[in-house]
Formats: sequence, structure tokens, C-alpha cells
Amino acid sequence: MNRVISEKTIIPGPDFSLHPFLEGFPLYDQRYLPRWETDNKAYYRLKGTHVIYRTQVRNLNAVGVCLYVTNDLCVNQTLEMKIYLSPRENFEAQGMVIWTQTSDRDLSCAGIILKELSQEKRNLILEHAFEISSSYREGGSEA
Repeated sequence: MNRVISEKTIIPGPDFSLHPFLEGFPLYDQRYLPRWETDNKAYYRLKGTHVIYRTQVRNLNAVGVCLYVTNDLCVNQTLEMKIYLSPRENFEAQGMVIWTQTSDRDLSCAGIILKELSQEKRNLILEHAFEISSSYREGGSEA
């Protein structure tokens, strides 16, 4: 079902919450900054286009994000994104696709480096990541 909002088409994405294939993705290499594992919603579109895709974040840190994406994204493409850190908190950013990977079920992930992200937005990401992480360690929930 497509909905038109401000002359832009939003394409709803599939539900990725129960797919066991995700454990097979070799995405856990050495990183300077740890990644925040999450399944928050996000929206993205190719820069200069009007089609907006609804998706989920796989993981996020202050310099990059891994999103579930359509199969037609290519390395070096620029995306405009709206990423939700909580149901009420989100930020907008641009990023460049630096890798893509498709599973045997035709679901894809893309690694995106965030471009020109302000220090304020980076701090917001870190605050949410540590707030959620400490909530889980203390036996609470994120909501």
C-alpha cells in the first residue's frame, strides 16, 4: 500500500523482527566505536528522488548505520534518512552507502557512513545508546 505525503511516495518495508538469517551476516568486525543494536524504524530515499522507503535500523553508532534496504542500492549512492532513536526522538542525516549485502531470502542490509553529522546529533545517538543499554543491564525495559 502506497501513501502519498507531500508529493513523496512511502513504500512500507517488510517486518524483519523474526528472521533468523540475520545471525549469518558477517557484520561484526573490529570498530573504533561500538554499535547500538536496535530495531527502530527509519525512512530513507536516494538523494534527488521522491520515493521514500520505510525500514528498520539494524545497528547504529555516531559515525554510521546499518539499515535493511531494497536490493537496488549500490555502493557510493547518497541517501537522505530519518532515523528514530525512540518513538519520540529522531534525527535527519545524509549518508553514503559503503557496502551492501543480500541474503538468500532477498533481504538486504547496507552499511552507511553518516556525512556531516553535527556533534549535537552524534551526542544524541550516544545518549540514547547508553540510556537503553544501561536500562537493559539494570533489568528494565526501553519503553
